[in-house]
Order: sequence, then structure tokens, then C-alpha cells
Amino acid sequence: TPPSDDFSIAVQNDKSEEDVTVHCKSKDDDLGSHVLKTGQDFQWNFHANSGGTTLYFCHVTTKEKFKQFDAFKWPNDRQRCSP
Repeated sequence: TPPSDDFSIAVQNDKSEEDVTVHCKSKDDDLGSHVLKTGQDFQWNFHANSGGTTLYFCHVTTKEKFKQFDAFKWPNDRQRCSP
């Protein structure tokens, strides 16, 4: 079934005592870099593409660490990330 819903995603700094820089994007959308202090989040809404291949991924960096993760990957997240 092709996607038909809008989705909401939030990335939150709830573990680090220091600021983290989050840069999220998809193939078509670059959401830019955001510096998050402890307890802050970065949110966005989107409509999944008609081919069912929507993927948003994020890079998170601190002074000493780097992590990349999938923030949304169709079909894995379509059930848990609805508005």
C-alpha cells in the first residue's frame, strides 16, 4: 500500500550533558544543522512519498563523538511515527 499519511519526527537531546549538533535529511530535503542543548528537540513533519521509499537519516555530533541513524524508514516506521 502506498503511503497516504503525514508523519511527525522529533530528535531530542535527552542523554548528553553537552550540546549536540543534529543534521537530518532525506534524498530530497536537507533540514539543516541544529544545535540542541540538554532537553531540547528538533521536529519536522512530512508526507511520505508515493513509492513507499521515504528515508530520513540524521548525523549527531558532539565534541568527541559522531553517530548516524535512520530517523524514519518506510515501511519500518510508518506505524509508530504517525501524527
